[in-house]
Amino acid sequence: MKKKDFYTIIVVCLTICFVVITWLPAITLYVREFFLDKSCAEQGGNFDYATQLCDQAPHDYISFQSRYPVLFDQLSGISVLIGLFGITLLLMKRKRKDRDDYLDKMEEVE
Repeated sequence: MKKKDFYTIIVVCLTICFVVITWLPAITLYVREFFLDKSCAEQGGNFDYATQLCDQAPHDYISFQSRYPVLFDQLSGISVLIGLFGITLLLMKRKRKDRDDYLDKMEEVE
């Protein structure tokens, strides 16, 4: 495996890992609410997403993104920045390699 390929794989894997780690709080919160809703339904109740309580009154469904809009906005922004940083690292490495190849060719010509 070439050194360039190894560097690319490492940067891509690290970028993906950082994005997943960034979204872990939201995933954890979503799964927690899912199990609360499921256990409430098994008891014959209705889960109120606004108060996070199980009762007998009917409640409208409020989407996860509507309940936590700031969380989604922040995580989306952070994920985009992490992705752009990873792409920038790859492009900088590629540009440096192209520059080094160009300089090597110029030295050969002289």
